[in-house]
Amino acid sequence: MLTGSLALMAQIDKDQLALQVSKADNANTEKLMEYIWKRHTDVTVNGQPKANAITEFSFDAEGKLQAKVEDATTTDKQMRGVRGRVQQNTQEENLEYVQSALELSLAYSYMSKGQLIDFFDKATVAEKNGVIEASGADVYVKVIN
Repeated sequence: MLTGSLALMAQIDKDQLALQVSKADNANTEKLMEYIWKRHTDVTVNGQPKANAITEFSFDAEGKLQAKVEDATTTDKQMRGVRGRVQQNTQEENLEYVQSALELSLAYSYMSKGQLIDFFDKATVAEKNGVIEASGADVYVKVIN
């Protein structure tokens, strides 16, 4: 006989859980479509502030999330000459990296029903103190140890 959280884990249907989460997520997204919101992002390297950006989000008429960078600044003092050009190239590369990271965070925030089912299928699902917790890795990016 299973007891405690083991019994509950045996009862958790991951596909059903994914569908319930997807349904709730769709309802939340429907409500969110009425709004425009802003995200403030601070980028640090080794604990030192390097850049910040303000991005405005909204949904278009087709229900697709739109992101528009309103402001992006760097805290690095701009150098001149060759060093300035090298610095500018590095800043552009870093900005591309940060943009990719922010897009990836949105992918996790707004998964499709199929993506949620796939996630829950691969995830470890457990109940802790009355809360169902799902954790997984390698969802969009393979984790390299």
